Amino acid sequence: MFADDAMETLAAADKSYAGFLEAADHLAATDAMQSELDQQDRSLPPLTLQVESMRALKLSQENVRTIIWASGYGYNYGWVNLKIIDANGAPVQQRGVTACQGVYFLGLHWMQTFRSAVLSFVGRDAAYIADHIESLAPI
Repeated sequence: MFADDAMETLAAADKSYAGFLEAADHLAATDAMQSELDQQDRSLPPLTLQVESMRALKLSQENVRTIIWASGYGYNYGWVNLKIIDANGAPVQQRGVTACQGVYFLGLHWMQTFRSAVLSFVGRDAAYIADHIESLAPI
């Protein structure tokens, strides 16, 4: 279920993110970094979630079998009993792909860019992982 103010909450989050980018750009605007900053697309993607038209989702009807929603103040992978966690407790992955077949990570900081950990921009990383999974599928 979505709250009645879900669209307003998402818009406020986008505004906050844009403010963060502006402040970060201001602090990082040295000659050495400016060319890299100029090359990055800083526009926000269009908000595709239309809460007004979808207030609830029947998971069984849509054949959704698994949802993992992770949020909070820090990462904790203590529950992952696979040899893909390093000595610092972080997953060993390259753009979300691990050495363990079928195990992927998404939404981590700096998977590809700073945006990787921001819900609005996770699409590029998700597409990369989807392409990787598809490349493994038998023809």
